[in-house]
Amino acid sequence: MIILKLKEVRVQAEVHHHEVGTAGQNEIDIRYTTLTEMTGSIMYYKSVVRNIAKKHGKVATFMPKPIFGDNGSGRHTHQSVWKGNTNLG
Repeated sequence: MIILKLKEVRVQAEVHHHEVGTAGQNEIDIRYTTLTEMTGSIMYYKSVVRNIAKKHGKVATFMPKPIFGDNGSGRHTHQSVWKGNTNLG
């Protein structure tokens, strides 16, 4: 349901699966894009996830480590810096 709603708001999810951690952790990877477009995608993503969770009587959190000692790492970001066709990383 979350992935379908993300498609509606033009946020492209590349991968989604249950995380190895407990407490219903999931991972949704968003397709990379420019910095300014990605900031908008992240805001849509968080809004969609929170609203669908609320609709089902749940609460979504984006805490870095929601349960001490448990697997899963909450929301994290990968980034690469390019100049033209050259990866500067």
